[in-house]
Amino acid sequence: MGDFYEHVVFRHLDVERDDNLIDKLEIFLKESIGNKYGISSSKILFTKRESIKPKKGAYIDEDRTFFCSELVAKAYKVLEIMGDDKPSSAFYPGSFSAKGDVKLLPHASLGPEHIISVDKNDIKDSDEDSNK
Repeated sequence: MGDFYEHVVFRHLDVERDDNLIDKLEIFLKESIGNKYGISSSKILFTKRESIKPKKGAYIDEDRTFFCSELVAKAYKVLEIMGDDKPSSAFYPGSFSAKGDVKLLPHASLGPEHIISVDKNDIKDSDEDSNK
């Protein structure tokens, strides 16, 4: 992170975490872990396209790629806390900022922005640590 960003912003999601929400999140995580990171010009330019529905019984297809904010938007949709009908690929990091356009449903809200400073000199390579 330190090579690309000087800081990141964190916002707490305030929503009741009942068993149904946790179950959906666990399934979504199992389906999305291991999928490749992917952003393409078609995702950026053609955000008005119809969302492709995954196979029956799944939240996402095995070969689906995501970029960071797209993954968060898809998770919010799966958890039924975001009511926006735009495709997940239409959301960018700024969409989740305090000035962003994310439309959460009334039972969910995002807290204030917390800035986390990233100093690349404080980030250590895990291989370097294991050799000590």
